[in-house]
Amino acid sequence: MSRTLVLAYPGSGKTYTATHYAGVVDFEHQDFMWIYPAEVAGLPLDERRSNMHLRAQNPAWPGNYLGEMEKGLAAGNILISPFIETVFKAADSYVSDDVRKILVIPAVENFDEIEARFIARNTGAEFIERRRAELPMLREIFDAAEGWEKIVLGRGQFLDDALLQLDVELKEVKNA
Repeated sequence: MSRTLVLAYPGSGKTYTATHYAGVVDFEHQDFMWIYPAEVAGLPLDERRSNMHLRAQNPAWPGNYLGEMEKGLAAGNILISPFIETVFKAADSYVSDDVRKILVIPAVENFDEIEARFIARNTGAEFIERRRAELPMLREIFDAAEGWEKIVLGRGQFLDDALLQLDVELKEVKNA
């Protein structure tokens, strides 16, 4: 399996892909970027996102993230992280000739579909509006990015479908 880093837009199917395919890791940046107080730190990710006012920037970011990224890639995993500006800047600074880097974003006109996915998983309105506001800017970053393979998700398309179209080797996990 080649060393592969995928930055995929929230709601594209990162968690599903990591759950249903062997060697794929949902490499969430939140625990590297932020320090949470004890009462929030153990909560599931969606609940931590609802407590943004309690978090503080981790001074070890992005070095801590990049260090763990290297470990995950060295283990032969496909790492999937969110395609948001701060994560892109950190990941884009990671230079390695033997890592396949892939960006995945929905078409801007398909945000209604992403929004429906967010609502289905009980994501808060503030998070949805932040994602809606940033999508055009992320599309500009996507278009300008160099050294990345790029996928624009079509209507009804999920991350695993798109990765398979790029011939990324995904092995289904039995009973996922």
